[in-house]
Amino acid sequence: MSRIAAPVLLAAAVALLPLSAEAQFTIKAGASFASTTESDVTPDVSNKTGFAAGIGFGFKLGGGAFALHPELLYVQKGGDLGASQSLKIDELDVPLLAQFNLRLKTLSPYLYAGPQAEFELNCKSAGEDCVDSQSVRWGGVLGLGVLIGKRVTGDLRYNWTFNEISDQLSSKPRTILLLAGLSF
Repeated sequence: MSRIAAPVLLAAAVALLPLSAEAQFTIKAGASFASTTESDVTPDVSNKTGFAAGIGFGFKLGGGAFALHPELLYVQKGGDLGASQSLKIDELDVPLLAQFNLRLKTLSPYLYAGPQAEFELNCKSAGEDCVDSQSVRWGGVLGLGVLIGKRVTGDLRYNWTFNEISDQLSSKPRTILLLAGLSF
C-alpha cells in the first residue's frame, strides 16, 4: 500500500459516516518531544523537540461516555545523536482512539488509547537519507485530555512505535505530544 493510500481511505471512510450533532471535528496543534530507543548505531540519543498538527473526528457512543476518534497528524520525530548529528523523521500518524469521557459542567476530562499507523514522509540520519527505512510502522497511543466548555481541548499523549526504523537503525521512536485543539 502506498504512503498516501491508507490516509486517503481513512479520510474517505470518515467523510462517508453520517455526521450527527454528537460528532465533533477538531483541529489540533502543539509540540512533540521525541527520542528513540538506543541501539548499537544510536547508543546516546537525546530528546528532540518538534511540531505536530492535524485533524480529528469524534463520534460519541453509548450516550457520550465513550467515543471513537480517528485522527490524521503530521508529527516531527527523531532525536539528537550527539553535538552535531541528529535523526529527523517526519511522519503522518493515523491513530484510531477509543476515548472514555467524564462529563462535568465546564471541564470534561477524558482518557484514550488505541493503535496507530505511522507513514514515514521523510527520514534523515546525520544529514543523510535513512537507508532501507520502513515506510509504514505501527504503534500505540495512550493519553489524557480535557475539554474546556464545548470547544477547546488540551491533550498529553505518549506514542510508542512497535517497529524499528530500519535494519541499520535498529531503534524505535518514542514521542510525547502536548496538543491544543479547537472543536466544531
